[in-house]
Amino acid sequence: MDRYARGTFALEDRRLMKNADKIEKFEVKALPFDNITIGGFKQLLEGIVTEKDGLKYVEYESLKLRFSPKNQVWEEALHSRDTVTSKVFLSEEFSVQDNENKKIPDAIGYDMLICFALLYGAGKRDSAKAKIFYQVLV
Repeated sequence: MDRYARGTFALEDRRLMKNADKIEKFEVKALPFDNITIGGFKQLLEGIVTEKDGLKYVEYESLKLRFSPKNQVWEEALHSRDTVTSKVFLSEEFSVQDNENKKIPDAIGYDMLICFALLYGAGKRDSAKAKIFYQVLV
């Protein structure tokens, strides 16, 4: 029984690591979150968040203008709408619908941005990530 369990876990671990490598390559090469802390990211968003009719979002151009002068990696990631980062942010999953269920042009969901930064952002302070996570929940 013990031999079987070790073999099964070893096989599963290898499969997970193989997939993780692909994901890690995507994250490092395509997304700029690895060079900004969650606290820094949230602080930069604070000045450009739009709150309207119970919705909370960031406009793409505001994000681009806010992040580009502060961070060269983000400038490259947002320099056009054809970059992977821009495509992710402007995707349906990050979009925001108004009260009439119409998509708000170029609006990026604030909670989605923060959650993405929580997952992919740099930083070793788990307490900062936990605090921001609970702010998103409330």
